[in-house]
Amino acid sequence: MTKISTTRTQEKHLRFESRTFGFRILKISLIAFGIICGGALSLRAETPKDRVVRISAQVQTNSPQITLSWPVIPSPTSCLLYRKSRDAVSWGASATLAANATNYVDTSVVVGSNYEYRILISTASYSSYGYIYTGIETPLVESRGKVILLVDNTQAASLAYELMRLQQDLVGDGWTVLRHDVSRTASVTNIKAIITADYNADTNNVKSVFIFGRVPVPYSGSINPDGHYYRAFPADVYYGELTSAWTDTQTLTGNNPGDGKFDQSTLPSDMELQVGRVDLANMPAFAKEETELLRQYLNKDHNFRHKIITAEPRGLMDDNFGVFGGESFASTGWRDFATFFGASNTFERDWLTTLATNSYLWGYGCGGGTASSCGGVGTPLSLPRTIRGWCSLNSWGAILAIGIRRIILCVPRWARPVTRSLVRGPVGHTGFFTIWRRASPSASVHGCPRITVVFTRQIGAIVMWILP
Repeated sequence: MTKISTTRTQEKHLRFESRTFGFRILKISLIAFGIICGGALSLRAETPKDRVVRISAQVQTNSPQITLSWPVIPSPTSCLLYRKSRDAVSWGASATLAANATNYVDTSVVVGSNYEYRILISTASYSSYGYIYTGIETPLVESRGKVILLVDNTQAASLAYELMRLQQDLVGDGWTVLRHDVSRTASVTNIKAIITADYNADTNNVKSVFIFGRVPVPYSGSINPDGHYYRAFPADVYYGELTSAWTDTQTLTGNNPGDGKFDQSTLPSDMELQVGRVDLANMPAFAKEETELLRQYLNKDHNFRHKIITAEPRGLMDDNFGVFGGESFASTGWRDFATFFGASNTFERDWLTTLATNSYLWGYGCGGGTASSCGGVGTPLSLPRTIRGWCSLNSWGAILAIGIRRIILCVPRWARPVTRSLVRGPVGHTGFFTIWRRASPSASVHGCPRITVVFTRQIGAIVMWILP
């Protein structure tokens, strides 16, 4: 195991949580389902945006105050506002605002502190929610904790320089790196034992796991979140949930006793660690082989952290499902992007034609899915061949998701957290960094879990002059 200290060699790192916006979980969604889209009909057609209170915040230091604002929700009947500290387990009592309110000024705030807000607006037929975490001149975080870096040992030598650079970048961002080079043929239980040992040695500071390369993939459950068929799903959450027993004794659809696939279809308990993976093995749609795709990902990860490459701070929405009987999948994108960039900086446009010439820091796409397409969004070949801009991605659900998330990681210009093979591709491309997938137990992040929305350029070198 290689341990790297947290001595910092960079400029102050500015994150949203140290100024106006604070987000511990950054996400975008690409939802792919192989089912027919439906939606509610009314005199005014409801949209996923209606299910969201799209909150943004402005702060003031003199006479400290935080001003929350949001677009109007159609035909509201009530509006409740809640506030709590980040780590509080309950929201407590609410404040009642005018039903048609579109802003709130909080003067009971202190410079240097953070606050989490929740707004609930009700209508006659549905409720809309919004959340934001914000503060005024809160202290920068110098030491973030420890991250476990698991490296496929077949890639360690070929990517020695890039992996050491990654470790240095993590140290520069305030992380202590605990590295293990592991066998791609090891059992998932042996891999988890390495993680558990690191966590138990320092439970207060070990925060996450970054899996790099073809490290063994756990499978678990028998679920059908996308409407295709019941089966066990890849479950990297197994590596982050460290306190419960995972069994392999039940006869389930697509999952039999002793077959190496766990029984759990829901998380036994909350995860102790965040987990992210970059695995670009078996990507035949790309001319480059696995090692070069991994090198390409590490290069763009480094370039993003050092602001060699940048993207416009705005969100892109490509929703091909709509309300879908009230589920409104795309509401997560509308909600998150408003807090990241402001409600006016989220745009509903076609993915491929828009990203051919424009960059977006975050993007959301959803549509009917197959093993090789996401309806209205793209295919394993169209995404990397067409996209020239930048984006981050999050998804959950379909057969397609197992492919598209990996493809996005293969795209040369695309960057942040993505989820599983249409998705796995762009991680290796030069544009995508990360894709986030939501499901249980198959929740997963494709990309480095320790990359953030905003970086200041790190110091590249220090020159010292010694005068006589």
